[in-house]
Amino acid sequence: MQLIDHKIIRQTPLPPHTSSLFEYLFAGKGVFVRGVRPGLQVIMPVHLYNMPIRGLSELKPQLKLEPYPIPKDILISIWRQSCLARNDRGLIEILFHIQHRRDGWELRVPEQTQQTWQCQTTQPYHEAIAEFHSHGSGTASFSATDNAEEDGFRLYGIIGRLHTIHPEILIRVGLFGHFLIVPASCVFDLPDFLIDVAVRDQIAYQYYTINHNHHETQL
Repeated sequence: MQLIDHKIIRQTPLPPHTSSLFEYLFAGKGVFVRGVRPGLQVIMPVHLYNMPIRGLSELKPQLKLEPYPIPKDILISIWRQSCLARNDRGLIEILFHIQHRRDGWELRVPEQTQQTWQCQTTQPYHEAIAEFHSHGSGTASFSATDNAEEDGFRLYGIIGRLHTIHPEILIRVGLFGHFLIVPASCVFDLPDFLIDVAVRDQIAYQYYTINHNHHETQL
């Protein structure tokens, strides 16, 4: 099995996934990247063509989470614990891991270092399907630090504006430097009081690639 594979997509359904990291799919309207791990599958754009290529099949972004959705009480617990994460100067960031066990979804707070604008785990976390962290009173948006650190294959989430009655969340799926913003409802049973930035700001399915110091964004 190759680390990275490349496939020309002339017909659907797609052929089996055959790489240990990810594979590039060359389709009629662009280049996509596909990743598969237990509980999570994703196909996201890397580059869309101005003109379609005849003879190749059309692909669209896909996200498959099993089991779906992650229950509402996990997201409410993230919000509550984020509001309680403080030092003598106010709110600090806190990091969460979400993984699936036989009896359902599990929320964990790993050992971590915490500061006002940064948090980082001190433990390995290969089993986590999702990584979530708070931004205190800041907005739910991915920073340059987030882009540099979130280099695995999983869901990534942010909760922010915790000082308001309508906190914000933003969710993306990351595949080793490739990212796709997704509606939070694709992942969670969403509480009514949380504002999904992807829906509000109409940025759902925005995709981009982070490669060292190069940041390419496509809409």
